[in-house]
Amino acid sequence: MPDVTVEDFHATVTAEVVVTQTAICTDGDKGAMNSQVTVTPSYSSDRSSKGTPLRLKALGGGLTRTDASFAFFEDGRLKSINATQTGRGADTLKSVISLGVAGGRLTMFSEEEETEACDLLRGMVGAGKALTIVSRATTDFSSSSLEFDQMSVSRQSYQQLYPIFGEVLGRTEWV
Repeated sequence: MPDVTVEDFHATVTAEVVVTQTAICTDGDKGAMNSQVTVTPSYSSDRSSKGTPLRLKALGGGLTRTDASFAFFEDGRLKSINATQTGRGADTLKSVISLGVAGGRLTMFSEEEETEACDLLRGMVGAGKALTIVSRATTDFSSSSLEFDQMSVSRQSYQQLYPIFGEVLGRTEWV
């Protein structure tokens, strides 16, 4: 084993959370909505602190011959030592991100507000057709709140559609 010291940088994670809401209005001016949430993690090396030194010679024994292979990610994180790793990072992150949609049936709206929202929705996409709004947030887990932003419709239209779509809220929680 060579007498070499390599530096391993710990990983940091950010996650993009995308909420896709699709809604349609019934003939009775009631909104029906379906929501889908996806979480996409992104890993990189944490260069804000010094990496952890790893002395390769210390892995070998005095009376044995040790062959080892080391693999590093391009950003300096240790990928493996004679190992294969598989994981489900996005599934794990989904468990620490809680999402909710405030509005819709959880909040009381007047019939007039719901009718106006349905009229706007039909005016945007046509009668009997669904409207999809995509909201995105990115987190590095330094704060517990997620700030969602949508670019699917104008801010004014989004506010008027609130009786149907509600408001996307989220927070990160380590359980």
